[in-house]
Amino acid sequence: MASSDPQAGPAAQASHQTFTIGGAIEYGWRATWRNFWPLLLVIVVYVLINGAFSVLTGFTEFPAPGADGGGLDGIGALAAAAQLTVLSLVGTVVNFLVTTFLMLGLIRIALGVVQGRKVDIGDLFTFNGYGRYLLTTVLVGVIVGIALAIGLIPGAVLSIATESVTWLIVGGIVGLILVVFASLAFTFFGYVILDKNAPGVSSLGASWALVRPHFWSILGLNLLIVLISVFLILAAIIVGLLMLIVGVLVTLPVAGVLVFGISVLSIAYAYRTISGETVAN
Repeated sequence: MASSDPQAGPAAQASHQTFTIGGAIEYGWRATWRNFWPLLLVIVVYVLINGAFSVLTGFTEFPAPGADGGGLDGIGALAAAAQLTVLSLVGTVVNFLVTTFLMLGLIRIALGVVQGRKVDIGDLFTFNGYGRYLLTTVLVGVIVGIALAIGLIPGAVLSIATESVTWLIVGGIVGLILVVFASLAFTFFGYVILDKNAPGVSSLGASWALVRPHFWSILGLNLLIVLISVFLILAAIIVGLLMLIVGVLVTLPVAGVLVFGISVLSIAYAYRTISGETVAN
């Protein structure tokens, strides 16, 4: 609880609040500006690390010498192609591991903010709960993939059987609805893992228990977050270009911090209030 956290400072003064979409967005906005500079550091470090690994693993996508068959016999070209495939797979896995690790760090920081703790860049690099979060993230990915397939596969079969693309479109829509449903159902699993030290599978059930009574509000919150995020990023690009392009180096980081605030912090607020716990003012 925030009131008993030894790391909590004056900002830890908290109160019970009721979850509303507007309240979540407003809290995320206020909390972002209140912690702007440490959050800016967190976002810059996050982007640099994630970008560095993306670039490094991206090198595995370049064709290996002779992979197109030039200068190699058939066996050599096949071996080169196999090597490239393995390297690409390894690069993808490494990039996923790093991105998931950093995402958990962002959730930990957001959870700390709503509990009244100061933003600590070190929370981005803590392995506590990572194994459970990683495995659960993979499980959620599988569930979401199955949800999409439930809509797409029957739609594709009926489309082929009837020679009508209408069924494929219908199947795609059904699959998309199921994906959205599954994604929303598991909105809070990362927060539950960190906050309650819950096992991965249990965190999914706990997340759904929190989301279920507020499903449409959670959906509305996520849609509003997407709209505001798109607006902030577009505004940052436009203003940055008007500032002779160099301004993008200023406006985009600012937009990144604000997007973080109205997304992760707003979701953390929703998690905390729906759980019936106090939120730092």
